[in-house]
Amino acid sequence: LQNSAAGKAIGKLDLNGRIGAFRVNVTAGATGKPEAFDVTDLRALTETDVRLDGQFDADDSGTLLALLGFNRIADKRPGRLTVVAQGPLGRDLQLDGKLATGPVEADGKGTLRFAAGQPASVSFDRFAGRIGGSAVQGQLVLRFGAVTQVDGTIETDTLDAPAIIAASVGASAPRSEPVWSE
Repeated sequence: LQNSAAGKAIGKLDLNGRIGAFRVNVTAGATGKPEAFDVTDLRALTETDVRLDGQFDADDSGTLLALLGFNRIADKRPGRLTVVAQGPLGRDLQLDGKLATGPVEADGKGTLRFAAGQPASVSFDRFAGRIGGSAVQGQLVLRFGAVTQVDGTIETDTLDAPAIIAASVGASAPRSEPVWSE
C-alpha cells in the first residue's frame, strides 16, 4: 500500500503460480482514499477504482472451457484466457477479454457485474472470433451460478450442424477436430 501526495492511496497485488490445472498471472491495483484500505472494514474497498489484469493458461483447453461453464467441449490443446477489468469496484467494471483455445477463439468488450445476492455476470456488447472453424460475432451474456446461463445473439456465415448437434446432446462430433463430450 502506497500513499500518494493527493490524499489517495494505492494498493497493489500480484499473484503468479499454479492453481490446480491452471497457470495464473494476475495483477490487481486499487486507488482510493486511504481509509478505503482499512483492514477492519473491507466494504470500504467498494469506494476504490480498480484495474485487474489476468492471464490464465491450461495445457488442456477443455479444462479452461469447463471453468467458463462450457463443460461439453473437450479439447486437449493448450488454452489461454486473458482479462482486463477496470472501474469502480462497487459498480460495473469495464471488461476486455480474449479466449484462445483449440475449438474457440474469441475476443470481446463488455461489462462485469457483481450484484449483491445475484450471481456474477458478464455482458459482452461485442465479441468476434471463431468457434469450430466458423467465424462468429455478436452479443453475449454469461450468468455464473450453480449452472452457467448463456443468452445472446450469435451471427455466422457458416454453421457446422453435426458439431452443434453433438455438442447439445453431449455426443462425439463426426469429425477429426475437437471431440464434444460430457
